[in-house]
Amino acid sequence: MKVLFIGGTGTISTAVSRQVVENGLELYLLNRGLQEADLSGSKSLRADIRNPEEVRAALDGLTFDVVVNWIAFTEDEIERDLALFSGRTGQYIFISSASVYQKPPSHYVITESTPLYNPYWDYSRNKIACEERLNRAYREVKLIRDLAPSTANVYGKFSVTYKLKGEFAKDMSPKLETLNGGGIMRIAEAKINGMKLFEEIAPRSVAFRFAGTEEKHPFFHCTPRLSF
Repeated sequence: MKVLFIGGTGTISTAVSRQVVENGLELYLLNRGLQEADLSGSKSLRADIRNPEEVRAALDGLTFDVVVNWIAFTEDEIERDLALFSGRTGQYIFISSASVYQKPPSHYVITESTPLYNPYWDYSRNKIACEERLNRAYREVKLIRDLAPSTANVYGKFSVTYKLKGEFAKDMSPKLETLNGGGIMRIAEAKINGMKLFEEIAPRSVAFRFAGTEEKHPFFHCTPRLSF
């Protein structure tokens, strides 16, 4: 497994870096090289994460199974990482903080379901904003993936062009009743066995144009909710 740590030489992350190397993983450390740490077995990439062009040059086409950012603190930094690492890693891990959980707490036991709310510390509010941005990115990617056509045992040439408009709820899930739009499916010399289009949208009919004529076909395998 190929792992990239952004940072990786701090008080906490150094110990984790050593453990990763000891476990036989291929570890890359991307940082400015200002902190010395005995991390033999890791590979060093010199760049300032605040300089995207410098980072892209240091990565030089590398891809990773996991990217872990130990030093992201604001939503802007998450936005930067989404641009830098989308399509370059299988998983992105953001290091948050226990201080994001509800203050004052409604219960003495804090769990993953405890609300994220801390009006007393900017650091915590920024970490919460980071988590919310990543969750939104996850849902956006899931939405795009689910709206894309998928087929099983398809032979021939086909394409789908569509546009949708609608409203989003506060959690960034789409309000299905507000969705509207249309699309055109073009099929030529095709043999199709099984098709799933616009999955997760409530069942309804949609007009497709086949060889210059319009016919109506229902959505297949539709469920009423979107659940990255």
